[in-house]
Amino acid sequence: MTPNEAMGRFVNFDPASASLIRVGDPYSQNDKNFQPRVGFAWDVFHTGKTVLRSGYGYQVDQPVTGFVTGLNSNPPFAVPIAVAAQPLATLGALYDPNNATNISPGVVNPNFKNANVQSWNLNVQQQVTRNLGVMIGYFGAKGTHLEVDRNINQSTVLGTPGSRPFVALSASSQFLPGKTLSNRITERDSNSNSNYNALWVTANQRLAHGLQFNASYTFSHSIDEVSRNNAGIIVQDSTNIFNSRGNSDFDARHRFVANAIYDLPFKGNRLVGGWKLAPIVVVQSGNPFNIVLASPGTNQREPRPMDHQCHDGVHRSSHKQFRQSGAQRFLWSRIHELRSGTD
Repeated sequence: MTPNEAMGRFVNFDPASASLIRVGDPYSQNDKNFQPRVGFAWDVFHTGKTVLRSGYGYQVDQPVTGFVTGLNSNPPFAVPIAVAAQPLATLGALYDPNNATNISPGVVNPNFKNANVQSWNLNVQQQVTRNLGVMIGYFGAKGTHLEVDRNINQSTVLGTPGSRPFVALSASSQFLPGKTLSNRITERDSNSNSNYNALWVTANQRLAHGLQFNASYTFSHSIDEVSRNNAGIIVQDSTNIFNSRGNSDFDARHRFVANAIYDLPFKGNRLVGGWKLAPIVVVQSGNPFNIVLASPGTNQREPRPMDHQCHDGVHRSSHKQFRQSGAQRFLWSRIHELRSGTD
């Protein structure tokens, strides 16, 4: 069920009226959490040695109170403002509701949906020897309505504060009517998605001759718009979060894991006998990362060659663009690859 406040004392920002209003349920109750699962196993040759398996599951994420507790920081319980560094002596006046400006309320989308994940797999298991079995399979997952933070007061024209959707609270707002709003209003929304596909190969050796082991290799790719990391607003454009679609923060294209237990062949008393060796090996490729620069280009140049149409109508590349060093061109090339989801 949706987290709510029994006495209706949550205060949410309503974009339709640009006002702060009291609500009991920050978003509609979700009563459609039907979570089916289906699967099968088929003994292909009726020998018990080759088994084809598949399964599908639909799971709904349990709502957590953390999605709505930020509303406790809205008026009248608090005065959320966004200000630059100020002397301590002046802070009291800034937080006075009568003088407050740049209000930055917390927002929960009233149409928020609980996240759901669909997962599926198709794999074949083969008994190779009496104690050794291998499995190769495809595993996939699709996340929908994933939680994302975005700024609903982002300027529609970059660098033009006056193009913000909300400049001030409406005169009809239940709290702080007419007060100016900050250029950052964080909304908890649920329109992010994710996609995961993997090839998985495993080998299992049951205890034989004092040795048992498990080894697996995964070739996978995870893509999303926002990998939840409690870093706040991290989308590039809050008006179009799908521009941020790319490799997940935790994406590891290759991963190999192996572990074993070996009974050492020492015999004797308790001090000598009973020893085991249990190594674990984990090897994986690195995770993607973003490179953020303070200016739009390196050394005040454009990030990549750009065509310019001359007076004669011919498109020519600016000589200035090609003065970037090889390292700079590689840097921007990799930035494009990382965000576009290429390897």
